[in-house]
Amino acid sequence: MVIHASTKLTPNQRRKLTSEYYTAQFTKKQLCERYGVSYPTLNKILTRRRYGDYTIHRSVNRRYQTL
Repeated sequence: MVIHASTKLTPNQRRKLTSEYYTAQFTKKQLCERYGVSYPTLNKILTRRRYGDYTIHRSVNRRYQTL
């Protein structure tokens, strides 16, 4: 798997992060500080977890992907 140099978390780290949050070990703020990600990024990871998606996504505006 090719991972971009600016990617903060690998898929395995994303799995660990979500399990730590959903087992109530850490708050969102604590996880942001621990993993070095922003609050919006953490929310995206937790939202995608519902769909079982731990992959790394391109940071491209989705509006222009349909043109």
